[in-house]
Amino acid sequence: MHISNAVDSHKFDGYGPAVGTLSAWAAIVEKFSTPEAPFTADYVGQNTLVPRPGFPLYSTLCQPNEIESRQYRLEMDDRGLIDLSHLESLIVSQMRAIIVNNPLNRTGVVFPEEHFEQILELAQKYKVHIIADEIYGDLVYGEGARFRPMTTSSPLVPIITCDGVGKRYLVPGWRLGWLIVHDRCGGILSEIKKGIVALSQHIVTDITQVFFKLN
Repeated sequence: MHISNAVDSHKFDGYGPAVGTLSAWAAIVEKFSTPEAPFTADYVGQNTLVPRPGFPLYSTLCQPNEIESRQYRLEMDDRGLIDLSHLESLIVSQMRAIIVNNPLNRTGVVFPEEHFEQILELAQKYKVHIIADEIYGDLVYGEGARFRPMTTSSPLVPIITCDGVGKRYLVPGWRLGWLIVHDRCGGILSEIKKGIVALSQHIVTDITQVFFKLN
């Protein structure tokens, strides 16, 4: 009956998420978990913090992976910096990462070093990772504005830096990018690095190597 209803609804005619859905994970746990060999559905209830206003794709990518995206405010009347008190109020035990976009896609704001220090203090206090989207690092406008990678301010907080060719070398549509894992505490992000390597396309890594040699 359930299969018939699903077919008749036409809600599942296309491919579903490759990693499955939360309801499917929960059903598997209910069916196969036993007291002798218990297990739970991975990633249930996890969430991340994203900027508002900000790049909407952050939240879009969270949804199919059953990750709640909580939006922290930017103080648009105060140089466009993060409202740190509001950000802190959103942090809960299931929080896994704070996405920090700098320079900021929507306003062009470049965060000063002292603001980085404040963000990193909160991340260290609550043991939350940072995902630093720095793809606009070479597109800085305004007198005196200077971009600095977030990792230059972090001795302890694990940071994953996101960057790519499209914005850095002004080639729109070239969806070729990279992640840099900064883990000075040793091993905290080791499992994440394994997943990145396993899922990376080998042809892209070869292209990237040639590209940087030519540029």
